[in-house]
Amino acid sequence: MKRTNIDRPSALVIELSPLIRTQALKVGMTFQDSALSLFQRVVALAKGYLRCDVVIDRYFEHSLKENLRCKRGVGSRYVFKNDIEIPSDFKDNFLMNSANKHDLGHYLAEKFTDFHSTTTNIPTFVCTHGNSILTNSNSLRNQTDINNCISEEADQRILRHAINCAKNAFERVEVLTVGTDVLMLVISYYSHLKSHNSSISVFCGTGLGTASIDYYNVRKIAAELGESILRLHQVRHCFYGFSKTKFWNSMMESTNKRTYVNVFQTLGSRPTTILPEQVQVLESYLLEVYYPNSEASSLDSERERPYVRLANSNIRQLPVSVRGLTEHIKRACFQAGWLWQEAVNNSTVQNPEEWDWILKDGRFVPNWQSNDGNIVDIHTAIQVCSNCKKTLCKKCKCKLTGMKCLPFCGCQRICPNK
Repeated sequence: MKRTNIDRPSALVIELSPLIRTQALKVGMTFQDSALSLFQRVVALAKGYLRCDVVIDRYFEHSLKENLRCKRGVGSRYVFKNDIEIPSDFKDNFLMNSANKHDLGHYLAEKFTDFHSTTTNIPTFVCTHGNSILTNSNSLRNQTDINNCISEEADQRILRHAINCAKNAFERVEVLTVGTDVLMLVISYYSHLKSHNSSISVFCGTGLGTASIDYYNVRKIAAELGESILRLHQVRHCFYGFSKTKFWNSMMESTNKRTYVNVFQTLGSRPTTILPEQVQVLESYLLEVYYPNSEASSLDSERERPYVRLANSNIRQLPVSVRGLTEHIKRACFQAGWLWQEAVNNSTVQNPEEWDWILKDGRFVPNWQSNDGNIVDIHTAIQVCSNCKKTLCKKCKCKLTGMKCLPFCGCQRICPNK
């Protein structure tokens, strides 16, 4: 939908990162000139609004994102001062040093606050600054929901600021972001927004920083879905993505709809563990969606059948195993049930290691090793076992790694290692 006219007391919440990536920090400009250019863009977007909140994300040590950041390499730490020109290698090296994002966020928040003091285009201006905020509003400085936030990602913090706008009697709140994660969060927590202001209208624009922004009427979407469905959206989004309407429609049309919905709702509400029966329910769900004509009773059975038919033995084309599904559910659960809960409170998040993340060389990485410790190179196992003509299988890869031969291994049926 297109952006609608502003006809009521309205607030705007903007994620700054997309604008930084696409519209500022050009080589040769000073950091102050770039900050001013960014602020002018924010002012243009906020025209007609009574309040504008700018949210900047940041990096934490031992973050789940740190493994991705380390893949970028190691870069220099820059000094952000008004008269320093942006160096030619800034774009390539900026994210290679986590301190740069922290320092730039603080610099921009402070400059935006200075710039705002010389303009009256935005009556109330708020910008995140570490765990706290910088603002020209004395009353907002005392509101701890936005002035004491421990979230690393901008996603949760954007929702916090939207909720704060609702608490402060704004009848319309608009959120501008780049992707669909924030949209999903706003939809999931619409009832929370509504509890603070029953007449509130919420709009979310995605694609900020691109040629066009797509706007969604969150109030309308929430009404169409119904209260009972809203809260499962966050874990559903982590489980298979926002745009998978095929999966969503299949669940809504399934005779097992209530069972599926209950499991998703439970997994999105701070679970302490994943139960085997929950894995079985979601396994049935995937079989129903992906393989409606299959006679297989489990994903492992469905996975076994096509392996021997793959010309290049590309296991990525196979269905996920039950163990793989279990690990995926844990990731989705931790993201939706714990990390995204920071959108509404500052409660302590569980240790990622309790959800099968491993702290390795100072970084959290996913653990894909099964609980029994068995890891095997399937390609090698199949190649070796396929050439095993004897019944003893003393030298095959399976035997050497302490595993039983797989069902599709090419060894004899009477192999004792089956």
